[in-house]
Amino acid sequence: MTLSYTQRMILMGIGIGIITGVVIGGLGALLGVPMGIRGGLTGAIVVVGLQYMRKRSRQDSTSEAREV
Repeated sequence: MTLSYTQRMILMGIGIGIITGVVIGGLGALLGVPMGIRGGLTGAIVVVGLQYMRKRSRQDSTSEAREV
């Protein structure tokens, strides 16, 4: 069973969000950063990460199409 592009992006977003949330939350708590800022920073990093993965995925599919 293969995953669609949308399913892969959703799973990737969840994975990036969890890992980023734990790291940013832990470091932010140690440094005394307010929760709202930690949450906003986590959300921004997830969006940037997904955009990067989307761009990379499109480049990979474009290069595969050229090879065929």
